[in-house]
Amino acid sequence: MKMFFENYSLKKHNSFRVEAEARYFFEFTSLNLVAKLLIKKEFAKLPKLIIGGGNNILFTKNFDGLVLQSKNTDIQIIKETTENVYLRCGAGLDWDSLVQFTVDNNWSGLENLSAIPGTVGAAPVQNIGAYGVEVSDSIIYIESLNIKYLQVEILPAKDCNFSYRNSFFKTKNGKENLIASVVFRLNKKHSFSIDYGEIRKELKDFSEINLQNIRQAIINIRKQKLPATESLPNAGSYFKNPIISNEKLQELHKKFPNVKNFPAKGEKHKLSAAQLIDLAGWKGTRHKNVGVYEKHALILVNYGSETGREISELANKIQADVTRKFGVDLVPEVNQF
Repeated sequence: MKMFFENYSLKKHNSFRVEAEARYFFEFTSLNLVAKLLIKKEFAKLPKLIIGGGNNILFTKNFDGLVLQSKNTDIQIIKETTENVYLRCGAGLDWDSLVQFTVDNNWSGLENLSAIPGTVGAAPVQNIGAYGVEVSDSIIYIESLNIKYLQVEILPAKDCNFSYRNSFFKTKNGKENLIASVVFRLNKKHSFSIDYGEIRKELKDFSEINLQNIRQAIINIRKQKLPATESLPNAGSYFKNPIISNEKLQELHKKFPNVKNFPAKGEKHKLSAAQLIDLAGWKGTRHKNVGVYEKHALILVNYGSETGREISELANKIQADVTRKFGVDLVPEVNQF
C-alpha cells in the first residue's frame, strides 16, 4: 500500500473542504517508519505538519513541506483493576469510535465527548472538551516521537500542561512531538457528569441514566446544533470561549447585563463566544462563499469556497467587531496554515 505522496491534495484532509496541496504527504503506522523517513537529508529541514482528521485546520495556501498522518488504529488493554481499565490507543483511531468502544464496554469517562470529530492523536493537542468534561481528565500518558531529535518520548499527563483548549503540543517545542498513542484510564464505577448544558433536559426522554443513554443524549444535542461536515463543511467551534477577570465581567455587565458567564479556574469567568457573536449580529450572515451557521454562531461554514482565505477573512471581521463592541478578544480554536 502506498504511503508516501508528492504534490498531494489536502482537500479531503480538512473539514472545511478547501483546496490546498502538500509538497509531501506521509501516512504511517509506526514511529520507526517516520524516523526512517525523517533521517533522510531531503526531509530534515522541511517544514512539517502533523494532522489528525483535519477537523481543526484551515488551509489558506499550499503547505510547502511534509504532512504526517497516523494510521495506527489499535486499541489495547494494558492494565485492569477492580475500579479502572487502562487503554493504549493509536493516534489514528477515530475519536468517536473510541468513545463508542468504551461505552459498549461499560467504562465511563469519555461519554460526554461523544460525536466530536477527529482522531485520538489530535484530541490531547486541543484538549478537547464538552459538557463539563475534558479529555485530559482521562489521560495518563502520551507516547510520542520528537521529530527534531528523532527520540521517542513518554509524556505523563502532568507534563502536557493541559488547560482550556490548550496543551504543551500547541507550543513551539510541543509541535515537534508527533503523538503515536495515548493511554487513557476509564472507570468501571460510574460517576456521571450530566449537569452541564442541556443533558438533563435531553435525558428526560430516556427510561434510565446510563452510559449508552448519556452518549445518545449528547449525540442528539450535537445533531440539533451542529451541521454535518459532509453536507456543510465546517470545523466545529471556530473560537474559544473567552475567559475574563471579575473586574472585566463587572465592567461588561454595566453595558451588557444579559451577557452570560460561567465560573472558570482562578476566580475568573468564562463567557459564551457564541452569544457575543450573536449579539454582534453575525449569526446567520454570509461573506462571499462562506458564513456563520444560522443555528449556532460559533460555527463558520463553507458554502462553496475553494479557498480558506474567505473563511479567514470572515473570522477576522468577527473578531474585530466583537472586540470593538464588547472589549473582549476572541481567540480561534482552529489552526490556520
